[in-house]
Amino acid sequence: MHAIAGRLIVPDADPPYNGFGISEPGTEGFVFVSNAEGEFAKPRMPGHLPPSPPDAAGKAGAAVLPRAYHVIDTVRFRGNLYAATGAVPPGQRAWHGASPGALLVETEIGARFTYAADYPRPYQNGVWRLTFLVRFHDRLYAGLQDYDQREPNDYVYFAPPPERALIGEDDLHAVRVTASGTAQTLRWYADAGNLYWIAWNRDGVGLRVSSDGDAWRIVALPADAGVPTDIVRFRGALHVLTSRALLRLDEAGPTVLARVTDEHSPFELGDSFCAAPLAVFQGELYAGGQRDGALYRFKQDI
Repeated sequence: MHAIAGRLIVPDADPPYNGFGISEPGTEGFVFVSNAEGEFAKPRMPGHLPPSPPDAAGKAGAAVLPRAYHVIDTVRFRGNLYAATGAVPPGQRAWHGASPGALLVETEIGARFTYAADYPRPYQNGVWRLTFLVRFHDRLYAGLQDYDQREPNDYVYFAPPPERALIGEDDLHAVRVTASGTAQTLRWYADAGNLYWIAWNRDGVGLRVSSDGDAWRIVALPADAGVPTDIVRFRGALHVLTSRALLRLDEAGPTVLARVTDEHSPFELGDSFCAAPLAVFQGELYAGGQRDGALYRFKQDI
């Protein structure tokens, strides 16, 4: 969920595969948009259909992404709203052949989402997705998922020229950072001129940082802290949630602030789309549990 242009924006991660027939034959994805008070529209009856589309005047609703599935994230970049998904490309039959990761764009709330770019090209048989998004140094970064785990790259970024607002296919750059590729992005976090990247690959889960978006170094964390799941700035310092601890990062290195003492941690990582999140709200630091949906608030003295 993101707050964009004074409204809440929520991608529908797993819409019905057969679709509702709202846009064209085949599946469609949705991005739910609140009104200015943060209220979302109710389903339409009969059949619990998605709400009608939102509009720029403030009406809540569900924006349609034609031929999309597994809408993972949204972001505003150069004034346009982008959604990361997997999609059947224009001109292809649904579920026959290629289903690349795709970036769809909406020029204003209420306008129709259209196809902006996709990966990989040339198209290949199989299922890819673009996943989590972040802006950094006037680029748009997107994680990758390849269903068959054969993708040689770890992520892509889009770098349109400064004079152009809309992203096109020629703006895409695929990047390999890890030794084996196929990394699953869990989190991006841009902070104080650095980009932090938590990713899961064949060697495990690691936290990396880059000052230019190209060269990366691994941030060493205590071995007994488990794996990192999220990072956020809180009270002037970066804090990292791991599967077994809460850490503070500063120039001296990571400091353990709290540990999980239970045998089964509520922050265990079992799904690359559902890593335990950190968030700051009204001066408090919260973490989301993965076992039972519990919300945890850390004590004031951390």
